[in-house]
Amino acid sequence: MTTERFTYKIIVSGEGVEEYKYKTKVQIRGYKRKKRKKKIKDDIKKEVIENSEKTRFSINRTRTGMRRILQCNPNLDKFLTLTSKITDITKANKCLNLFTQKIKKPYPDFEYFSVPEFQNDIDFFGKVKPDGGAVHHHVLCNLPYVDQKEIAEIWGQGFIKIKRIEKGKNMMSYLSKYLEKEMRDKRMFRKRKYSCSQNLKRPVELIGEQAEEFMTTNNNSLKFKKASEFENQYSGEVDHNDFEFKK
Repeated sequence: MTTERFTYKIIVSGEGVEEYKYKTKVQIRGYKRKKRKKKIKDDIKKEVIENSEKTRFSINRTRTGMRRILQCNPNLDKFLTLTSKITDITKANKCLNLFTQKIKKPYPDFEYFSVPEFQNDIDFFGKVKPDGGAVHHHVLCNLPYVDQKEIAEIWGQGFIKIKRIEKGKNMMSYLSKYLEKEMRDKRMFRKRKYSCSQNLKRPVELIGEQAEEFMTTNNNSLKFKKASEFENQYSGEVDHNDFEFKK
């Protein structure tokens, strides 16, 4: 990938448009980072405990990435919860992957976006569970009306719940409450924070002259929503504006 420098960026996510103006730092796209040195276990633990700034930045970046994908895919209008007794996140994710493959046989157009949730580490009697709480998956998907028993049989790991998302409801609100808690769990360290269908629509990123041309062309089609500004060590000072396409 060619290295590109820019101070202006547009991200289009479905009906939403975000404008970024980088005031103090030139941004670089296509830069390849040097390979990180392998850390010993003590260093990893220290990084998890002490590096709260990186954790907050990571949470915000993940939340933003989730929001943009969901804005691009309003067809995910069902909220599905898959429960299990599995405590290992890797094994739980394998079960989720198997489920998504099996359910495509009766529903070949199935698409999804999923985040994990760890259940309470303390049992009903107040005792600490040695392996932690079980992993549940909360899934936004495009399933039609189906019998819960049918989905539970395909899942095969526990009971399931499914409901339709209210019209006009922000889909991100269904998942964001699980995000920060799970990202701080040590079992999620260096693990995927969410999973989704490969064929979901993705946000489009434009930089430099392409971004400026997009805003000029679509100026009359956009409705301004809000303005904000922020600063961090990665981006410097940034002006950020939110727009949406007029209906």
